[in-house]
Amino acid sequence: GRLADAIGPRNILLVCGGVCSAAYFGAALATEAHAKEAFVACLALWAVAAAIKSPALQAFAISAAPEDQRGAALSVPKTVGDLSYLIAPFLLGALDDNFGPEAALTCCASTFLLGTLAFAFRSA
Repeated sequence: GRLADAIGPRNILLVCGGVCSAAYFGAALATEAHAKEAFVACLALWAVAAAIKSPALQAFAISAAPEDQRGAALSVPKTVGDLSYLIAPFLLGALDDNFGPEAALTCCASTFLLGTLAFAFRSA
């Protein structure tokens, strides 16, 4: 919360989106047995970025919404996140089963990167 107040939620979301993308790309490259430590480090980096991103996302939703629609604006990030928890395991599992873990992790990285770029252009 304080970090979002200090440098702005948009900046945090852009940086965290980039870090999450890089962490997933790194994890995709570190799926071999000899790279377990790198794989775990990439996922730990993703987890830290995701934890920092959450309060900034709420702050951005509040600041971007008209005053009379802030309650609805706060529910959108949570609803989209919950929907991704419902759909993503099936899609990523199918990618993993058919093409390997690299494909599933690259799909996550690409999704984060495209979402971050779309956010950067739309929120400018």
